[in-house]
Amino acid sequence: MATTQSRFLFNNQLYEQHDGLFMGSPLAVIMADIYMSHFEEVNMPELIINGVHLWKGYVDDTFTFAENNDSVQNILHVLNSYHPGIQFTVEMEQNNTLSFLDVKIIRIGTTTPSYQTTVYMKPTYSGLMTKWNSFVPFSYKKLEINTIIKRAIHICSNYALLHNELECIKMTA
Repeated sequence: MATTQSRFLFNNQLYEQHDGLFMGSPLAVIMADIYMSHFEEVNMPELIINGVHLWKGYVDDTFTFAENNDSVQNILHVLNSYHPGIQFTVEMEQNNTLSFLDVKIIRIGTTTPSYQTTVYMKPTYSGLMTKWNSFVPFSYKKLEINTIIKRAIHICSNYALLHNELECIKMTA
């Protein structure tokens, strides 16, 4: 009942949402997590048959290794035929790289591939940080820098990539 015919008020106008939950609903995150767990449980056997080798999800993003490029369309068909209101999209690797959340995954080699990871910044990332002489508590400034350094340490898979990322942080900060 909570996911069908929900009503909400916006700008003094009453709206009815026929399927799903409205954004910002405290119930939405929990229900989405429950739904995706159920979705994966029901569909995983068929996805494996169609070539899925790895399936890792975070909220509404999923990182998947497929057997080959031909199996990708079959997998997408399985995913998109489950519920008409939920449609998946595919992002294929370009130049041996693929971004997932804030991680850039780089494939090295083709016959026995290995992978490296580094920090991914969206093209819209401006690089702006809180100015050091701004009237903001020092703890906020320190936390901002600590956070991006820890992210680099956790994501970068080797010293050279970490060194490059730390140099970028040094130039930005």
